Amino acid sequence: MGAWGINNFENDGAADFVSDVLSGNKLIIVNTIEKILEISKEDYLDASDCEEGLAAVEFIAAAKGKPSIDISEEALNWIKKNDLLNFSDFDLIDSSKQVIYHILDGSEMKELKKEAGELAAWEKVVNDLKSRIS
Repeated sequence: MGAWGINNFENDGAADFVSDVLSGNKLIIVNTIEKILEISKEDYLDASDCEEGLAAVEFIAAAKGKPSIDISEEALNWIKKNDLLNFSDFDLIDSSKQVIYHILDGSEMKELKKEAGELAAWEKVVNDLKSRIS
Protein backbone atom coordinates (compact mmCIF):
# COMPACT_ATOMS: atom_id res chain seq x y z
CA MET A 1 0.00 0.00 0.00
CA GLY A 2 1.31 3.42 -0.91
CA ALA A 3 1.97 6.34 1.35
CA TRP A 4 -0.62 9.08 1.26
CA GLY A 5 -0.78 12.10 3.54
CA ILE A 6 -1.43 15.82 3.37
CA ASN A 7 2.20 16.91 3.70
CA ASN A 8 4.31 17.26 0.57
CA PHE A 9 6.70 14.44 1.48
CA GLU A 10 3.99 12.01 2.65
CA ASN A 11 3.49 10.13 -0.61
CA ASP A 12 5.31 7.60 -2.73
CA GLY A 13 5.85 10.01 -5.63
CA ALA A 14 7.67 12.50 -3.42
CA ALA A 15 9.71 9.75 -1.77
CA ASP A 16 10.81 8.45 -5.17
CA PHE A 17 11.56 12.00 -6.31
CA VAL A 18 13.74 12.69 -3.26
CA SER A 19 15.62 9.46 -3.85
CA ASP A 20 16.21 10.43 -7.51
CA VAL A 21 17.48 13.89 -6.53
CA LEU A 22 19.81 12.57 -3.84
CA SER A 23 21.37 10.12 -6.28
CA GLY A 24 21.37 12.58 -9.19
CA ASN A 25 21.84 16.29 -9.59
CA LYS A 26 19.96 19.57 -9.35
CA LEU A 27 18.79 19.38 -12.95
CA ILE A 28 16.23 16.79 -11.84
CA ILE A 29 14.50 19.53 -9.85
CA VAL A 30 14.59 22.04 -12.70
CA ASN A 31 13.43 19.47 -15.23
CA THR A 32 10.52 18.48 -13.00
CA ILE A 33 9.40 22.08 -12.58
CA GLU A 34 9.67 22.67 -16.33
CA LYS A 35 7.72 19.45 -17.00
CA ILE A 36 4.89 20.51 -14.67
CA LEU A 37 4.66 23.92 -16.31
CA GLU A 38 4.58 22.39 -19.77
CA ILE A 39 1.87 19.85 -18.86
CA SER A 40 -0.26 22.51 -17.18
CA LYS A 41 -0.32 24.58 -20.38
CA GLU A 42 -2.02 21.84 -22.36
CA ASP A 43 -3.35 19.20 -20.01
CA TYR A 44 -4.63 18.29 -16.58
CA LEU A 45 -2.04 17.63 -13.88
CA ASP A 46 -2.32 14.11 -12.55
CA ALA A 47 -1.57 13.29 -8.92
CA SER A 48 1.87 11.81 -9.57
CA ASP A 49 3.00 14.96 -11.37
CA CYS A 50 1.69 17.05 -8.48
CA GLU A 51 3.56 14.92 -5.93
CA GLU A 52 6.83 15.41 -7.80
CA GLY A 53 6.18 19.09 -8.45
CA LEU A 54 5.46 19.90 -4.82
CA ALA A 55 8.52 17.95 -3.69
CA ALA A 56 10.65 19.88 -6.20
CA VAL A 57 9.32 23.19 -4.90
CA GLU A 58 10.04 22.03 -1.34
CA PHE A 59 13.70 21.67 -2.34
CA ILE A 60 13.65 25.26 -3.62
CA ALA A 61 12.06 26.53 -0.40
CA ALA A 62 14.68 24.69 1.65
CA ALA A 63 17.46 26.17 -0.50
CA LYS A 64 16.02 29.60 0.30
CA GLY A 65 16.40 28.77 4.00
CA LYS A 66 12.73 27.95 4.60
CA PRO A 67 12.55 24.14 4.74
CA SER A 68 9.49 22.07 5.52
CA ILE A 69 9.45 20.48 8.96
CA ASP A 70 9.22 17.06 7.31
CA ILE A 71 12.14 17.34 4.87
CA SER A 72 14.77 14.73 5.61
CA GLU A 73 18.17 15.54 7.06
CA GLU A 74 19.70 13.79 4.05
CA ALA A 75 17.86 16.15 1.70
CA LEU A 76 18.96 19.19 3.72
CA ASN A 77 22.58 18.03 3.54
CA TRP A 78 22.24 17.55 -0.23
CA ILE A 79 20.87 21.09 -0.56
CA LYS A 80 23.85 22.48 1.39
CA LYS A 81 26.24 20.79 -1.06
CA ASN A 82 24.46 21.91 -4.23
CA ASP A 83 24.01 25.45 -5.48
CA LEU A 84 20.35 24.92 -6.22
CA LEU A 85 19.30 28.53 -6.74
CA ASN A 86 22.02 29.42 -9.24
CA PHE A 87 20.48 29.23 -12.72
CA SER A 88 21.12 32.30 -14.84
CA ASP A 89 18.71 31.32 -17.60
CA PHE A 90 15.80 30.01 -15.52
CA ASP A 91 13.76 31.84 -12.86
CA LEU A 92 13.33 29.00 -10.42
CA ILE A 93 11.40 31.01 -7.83
CA ASP A 94 8.80 32.36 -10.26
CA SER A 95 8.47 28.98 -11.93
CA SER A 96 7.97 27.32 -8.54
CA LYS A 97 5.17 29.77 -7.73
CA GLN A 98 3.53 28.90 -11.06
CA VAL A 99 3.74 25.18 -10.26
CA ILE A 100 1.92 25.78 -6.97
CA TYR A 101 -0.69 27.94 -8.68
CA HIS A 102 -1.43 25.27 -11.29
CA ILE A 103 -1.70 22.52 -8.68
CA LEU A 104 -4.05 24.57 -6.48
CA ASP A 105 -6.06 25.84 -9.45
CA GLY A 106 -7.15 22.42 -10.61
CA SER A 107 -5.43 19.07 -10.53
CA GLU A 108 -6.13 15.45 -9.81
CA MET A 109 -4.39 15.85 -6.46
CA LYS A 110 -6.78 18.62 -5.46
CA GLU A 111 -9.74 16.45 -6.44
CA LEU A 112 -8.39 13.46 -4.53
CA LYS A 113 -7.84 15.55 -1.40
CA LYS A 114 -11.38 16.88 -1.70
CA GLU A 115 -12.81 13.34 -2.07
CA ALA A 116 -10.83 12.24 1.00
CA GLY A 117 -12.12 15.16 3.07
CA GLU A 118 -8.59 16.56 3.35
CA LEU A 119 -8.86 19.55 1.03
CA ALA A 120 -8.68 22.34 3.62
CA ALA A 121 -5.75 20.75 5.46
CA TRP A 122 -3.89 20.03 2.21
CA GLU A 123 -4.49 23.57 0.88
CA LYS A 124 -3.06 24.92 4.15
CA VAL A 125 0.12 22.87 3.59
CA VAL A 126 0.45 24.00 -0.04
CA ASN A 127 -0.27 27.64 0.83
CA ASP A 128 2.43 27.41 3.51
CA LEU A 129 4.83 26.24 0.81
CA LYS A 130 3.74 29.14 -1.37
CA SER A 131 4.58 31.59 1.42
CA ARG A 132 7.96 29.92 2.03
CA ILE A 133 8.88 30.12 -1.66
CA SER A 134 8.01 33.83 -1.91
